[in-house]
Amino acid sequence: MIQNLSDKLTYSEDDWHVMEDAHIKACEILGLHPAYYEHKDRLARTIMSLFNKGTRDYQIIASLAAHRETIYQRVIEMPDNLMRKLECPTCGTFYLRRPYNVQNHTLIQCKSCARVLARWSELEAEFT
Repeated sequence: MIQNLSDKLTYSEDDWHVMEDAHIKACEILGLHPAYYEHKDRLARTIMSLFNKGTRDYQIIASLAAHRETIYQRVIEMPDNLMRKLECPTCGTFYLRRPYNVQNHTLIQCKSCARVLARWSELEAEFT
């Protein structure tokens, strides 16, 4: 039993190569050097998380990780007033439930706790 748990918590040499290739490719997509990127550790954790969820193609992992990193950078660069508008006052997360067929009157909710944050038209006005 302990051996099986240990096997699940470790990576093979091939696993490390897939994750390393994904890291290099993600940095290439982002136009950054893998060794000197300021947030290389965060990017590596994202890659490991994607790998742990079963994705094994380094190009897919790299593409997803680079996309997440781009979104994260955009969120960091948002003005404070916009960040406060997107932050849920109940649970403090920034995860929004994205409804289909969004219209101006559509209610936007927190994905974590379902609190209504605003109408779509109000959020859209903040971005324009």
